[in-house]
Amino acid sequence: MRVPVLVAVVSCLLVSGCAATAPADPGPGGRDPAGASPSTASPSPTPASPSPTRASPSSTPSPTAQPFIAPTQVSATRWACEALLDAATIDRFAAAGYDFSEDFGDRMVAQGQRVGLFVEYGGVVCQWGVPDTGDSVVHGQSPISEAAASAVVAGLVDEGYTRETALGGDLYCLVGDEEGARESCFLFEGGHWFTAPRGLIGIVQTRAGLESK
Repeated sequence: MRVPVLVAVVSCLLVSGCAATAPADPGPGGRDPAGASPSTASPSPTPASPSPTRASPSSTPSPTAQPFIAPTQVSATRWACEALLDAATIDRFAAAGYDFSEDFGDRMVAQGQRVGLFVEYGGVVCQWGVPDTGDSVVHGQSPISEAAASAVVAGLVDEGYTRETALGGDLYCLVGDEEGARESCFLFEGGHWFTAPRGLIGIVQTRAGLESK
């Protein structure tokens, strides 16, 4: 009879499930009967790309801030004297090595010189030259009264200055060994007077804005 065998099988299942079911044979070619591919190992993770290298800060030091140096101050006297000259004349003086004499006007007043009257009458008298030599140029300008002009002219004539009509007024120049461009001259015109070498006196008159119209 088959009954005992069937009871034995049922008892086995109830007690322990018997032995674990064995895996199916994958069969030829490594494939299981259902056609599933054999398991494969997971690929190793791709290493992370290295972080970009940060550029190191420049080793060049920052420039050191330089202190501000104010330009050389120009005295009021020099400013007034340069205002009576054009740029070409100032450049020519510089090229010749001429220095500006800051105290020339004050010295002329103290010594009672004629050109000191330019300062006394409210104007300016200027000297440019090579120190410790006789190579210099004097120029100046100021208002002058009729009476003062007459007195100055009388002294000029006594010293040998000759008169001519030029630049809209009366021009007195001392004829001597000096070349014409360096002659000492005085111009009287319209209540003002000027002094400079012959070649420069017209520039001084024009720059003063007092040229004859």
